[in-house]
Amino acid sequence: MKVKRKKICIVISAILAIILLFPLKIELKDGGTKEYVAVLYSVTHKHSLDIKDGVYGYSIGTIIRVLFFEVYNDVTFFSEETVRQEHLY
Repeated sequence: MKVKRKKICIVISAILAIILLFPLKIELKDGGTKEYVAVLYSVTHKHSLDIKDGVYGYSIGTIIRVLFFEVYNDVTFFSEETVRQEHLY
């Protein structure tokens, strides 16, 4: 009886790990942003058209969230002129 119960616990744990840790890939239509979303975390590779202080440009970078708390954010805004000069697209 103990062996059968142990096997059931292992199977349930494996199913929960798959549900909680494996992400779904979502591609947004805003210039190339890709999100990888799981229940426990999300990773966003941001590349989107943006306007900041009346200047058109791109927001480029990565955002990492764990348990709905933002852990890492290096998204920066690049104007169109900067992007053309440095070939950041």
